[in-house]
Amino acid sequence: RIKLSILWLKWKFKGMASQGPEPRGYPLCASLALNFKNGDWVSTKKIIKFKIKDNESGIKKYNVKINGKWILFEYEYKKDELFYEFDSYFENNTKNEIEISVEDMVGNESKKTYTFFRN
Repeated sequence: RIKLSILWLKWKFKGMASQGPEPRGYPLCASLALNFKNGDWVSTKKIIKFKIKDNESGIKKYNVKINGKWILFEYEYKKDELFYEFDSYFENNTKNEIEISVEDMVGNESKKTYTFFRN
C-alpha cells in the first residue's frame, strides 16, 4: 500500500494523474513521453514513443492527434507503448502539439498534451 501511494505521488506531481477521482490513491490511466521531453527538438528522431498505462482494468482505447489532426500510432501492448514513425503523411510545422487521450475499460479517461519542435 505504501509503495502504491509513493507511485501515485510521483505521478501526481508530474501532472499525470487522471482527471477523475482516484479510488485507490493512484492514477487510473496515464501517458508519458519516452524518447523526448516536452518542448524538445526532435528533428533527428525518426520515431516518437509514449508509455500508456492503466493500473486496474486495462486500456480500452487511445486517440492521438498532432496539430489537431488524427494520426495512426501503433500500440505495443506488451510494453504499454504507443509509437509513431514520421512518414509522408505527417504535416510538419516547426512547432507541433500532440494530444493523447487514453480510456480504460471502465470509462476513466486521461488526456495529456505535449509540444515538440521539428524541421
